[in-house]
Formats: sequence, C-alpha cells, structure tokens
Amino acid sequence: QTDRSWYRHSPSYEEILDYSWLEYVYGFVIPSYTEHGAAIGSAEQMFKLNDLRSIGDALRASGKIRHFANRNDFLIAKEDIEWITNVLGEKNVQFFPSGGHLGGLHKPEVQDEIMQALADLL
Repeated sequence: QTDRSWYRHSPSYEEILDYSWLEYVYGFVIPSYTEHGAAIGSAEQMFKLNDLRSIGDALRASGKIRHFANRNDFLIAKEDIEWITNVLGEKNVQFFPSGGHLGGLHKPEVQDEIMQALADLL
C-alpha cells in the first residue's frame, strides 16, 4: 500500500517486512493472479501447480538442466535435496555448503564451479 517509485523503494520494502510469507501469498499473489484472469481455486492448488514434482518426468528426461543451490537455503528441505538429485542426477546438481538463499553467487570460486558445470551446454 506504500507509494513507491523507481528511485525510492525503501518504504515499500519496509512494509513488505510486515508480512509473513503466507500473508504475502494470500494478500498479494493470489489476488494478483486472479485479477489477471488466472483460475486459482486455492493456495494449495497454486502450490501444487508450482511444485517441480509436477513436472519431474520432463525434468528427468531433459538432460540439459543444471541445479545450483546452498544446503542452508531456508527454502530447501532435506527431502528436496534428495528429490532433485535423484531426478537430475548427481552430476547435474551442485549444493554448496553455505550461502543461504542465492548467497555466494558473488564468490569467484562459486562462479567458476557454475561455469564448469555448464560447459557441456554452451
């Protein structure tokens, strides 16, 4: 609800911190999707449709997908690590020991590992 502009983001970012993830989903994401014509019956339906498990067979068949993440990413559960490794294969999955969510991408050694893993796709 905070006014924002391209040069002044801080107040809206501060407002965002007032919401939990689920409050954000129910208060902003679902209304935005339905406002644009998407037929979302419930948050549970949206979560299911956005779960990679729903396209696991296609991911497994591709052979061109590489996955990079950090083991301590708050969005990844142990079961997710096992599942994605099983689906894509160990050689196509890299879990760095730390960095949280998307952290570590600024490190040259992480960038090098990513580029080496992508070399066969270039």
